[in-house]
Amino acid sequence: MSEAVGNGASPAGEYHLWVGARTDTGRVRANNQDAVGTWQDLPQTIPFAESGYLFAVADGVGGNEQGEVASALAIETLFHTFYGSDTTEIPTALKRSIRLANEAVYERGLSQSEERAMGTTLVAGVVRGTTVTIGNVGDSRAYLFRGRTQSTQISKDHSLVAEAVRAGQMTADQAKNSRQRNVITRALGQRQKVDVDIFEVDLMADDVILLCSDGLHGIVEDAEMKQIVQALPPDQAANELIDLANNRNASDNISAVIVKATREMAAVSAPTEPPMTLSDVATDRLPAVPTKRGLPIAAIIGIIVAALVIIAVIVLFFVFR
Repeated sequence: MSEAVGNGASPAGEYHLWVGARTDTGRVRANNQDAVGTWQDLPQTIPFAESGYLFAVADGVGGNEQGEVASALAIETLFHTFYGSDTTEIPTALKRSIRLANEAVYERGLSQSEERAMGTTLVAGVVRGTTVTIGNVGDSRAYLFRGRTQSTQISKDHSLVAEAVRAGQMTADQAKNSRQRNVITRALGQRQKVDVDIFEVDLMADDVILLCSDGLHGIVEDAEMKQIVQALPPDQAANELIDLANNRNASDNISAVIVKATREMAAVSAPTEPPMTLSDVATDRLPAVPTKRGLPIAAIIGIIVAALVIIAVIVLFFVFR
């Protein structure tokens, strides 16, 4: 089962924001433990231009339906707390909201009669003016795609393999293939207090921010994600990314929230031709083979044939003379 939410545009200072979001159960799991949210899910009477445009992805962990409850509760608490905050400092408000989401999930886990096994990752972004602020706990990611060359993972994974890579104990390729790649070292709901990473990035026109769970970034390469989100409107790009992951037999739930900043209000439209595949991109970069001016190949062949015919006629003339 999949769900698309929050498609459309909103003015944000110098930029117009276009958003597309989708979460999908995938083809293996019985239920969807991911959750997504965007400012467009809320009453549009909220002064978003002043308080910021919030969007988020949560990936629940835990047995039975615990992960599903945890991710939904984290998203609900995040949005309620953030837009109820009395501070205008976005990093402060975002960090506090994520910490309160952690407390809500933690308390819910304690209240369960069965053994507590509830938690969730959370990555959230807020755009106000020309700045995006990212907060994250866990291994759900935030990316910035800019221009033709820049592809940046803004957030840092809180996972066993990511920490090993940062410590120089493992290469990125080894981490990608490790059996421990899904072991996270930080999540909401595991402890009463949690450390939250906060990042701030200045936006430029046509920048694209992608938030996603590991069900997407674990199976679709960064270069492929960049190509898709820059070639299609955000709502279509979210569908394309999740369909791509499903077609590769993704074994997890898959979620993506895409926000594009443009200077013009004109709708972001799909290209008239389909985007290039990665093989096409590689081929497109090959240098053109230079050509030399001169007679066409067909003309040269014609001259050679005519010469051979003349020679044959002369030979026959002298033979039968």
